[in-house]
Amino acid sequence: MLFYILGALCLVYYIPAAGWISGFHTSGLWVWPAAAVLFCALGTYFRCAKRRWAGRKMPLRVRAAAGIFGIWMGVFFLFEAGVLWGMYRTSIPRGETVYLILGGGVVVDEPSPVLKARIETAAMCMQKDEQSTAIASGGTGEDDLISEAECIRRGLAAHGIDEERIQMEEQSSTTAENMQFSYRLYGEEISQITVITSNFHLFRSMWMAKSAGFDQVDGVGAPFGGWMLPHYMVREFMTFMVDLLKGNINLTAIPLF
Repeated sequence: MLFYILGALCLVYYIPAAGWISGFHTSGLWVWPAAAVLFCALGTYFRCAKRRWAGRKMPLRVRAAAGIFGIWMGVFFLFEAGVLWGMYRTSIPRGETVYLILGGGVVVDEPSPVLKARIETAAMCMQKDEQSTAIASGGTGEDDLISEAECIRRGLAAHGIDEERIQMEEQSSTTAENMQFSYRLYGEEISQITVITSNFHLFRSMWMAKSAGFDQVDGVGAPFGGWMLPHYMVREFMTFMVDLLKGNINLTAIPLF
């Protein structure tokens, strides 16, 4: 019964998210109907197996399937616990640091709502720490007039941050490239960085910063909420697995320690 309930919950979330709020084009949104089908299939499989093998020891293949699923869900929930940990990192770090501000989408030459929140969070941090500097990281999209890094620079300047305090990395198009390219340009000069990105994105970003070579890594999450937050939290795990397979993440560089 639990699997059927989980499947139903996935559909209940997916229908308004896709049809009314975000649209079917949203990256990774397909995972919700796929999960609904998977949960229903697993529920049917284990229900039939239980009936067939009632009173007897289930065969190895059934127990193995249950074990693999349990391990997978355990890894998922551990990762999501890390995402929650990152979402509550909102305090400004003490001591000398360089803020690494990640791009989050540009609409022609204006920041997307996600990027705007990151810029405002970065400006607040830099206003309170007047000796700090920043790296604005992010390339140019196909339909954009300026890079994400340039958009960040303009946004910080509009909040009164001296442009001499801002360095730019304008080639990256993914979080992994944000970290790798920034490290190649400035990593030798930095003793500590503080990643600024959306709250749901902070845990993976800090992990990837350490994986890229930055030694001391802290983070501040820009606010993001609403109906789509669960989707982006789940999508973080999907992206984490892809980055892990690509070698962009070092498992020993987990930012919790």
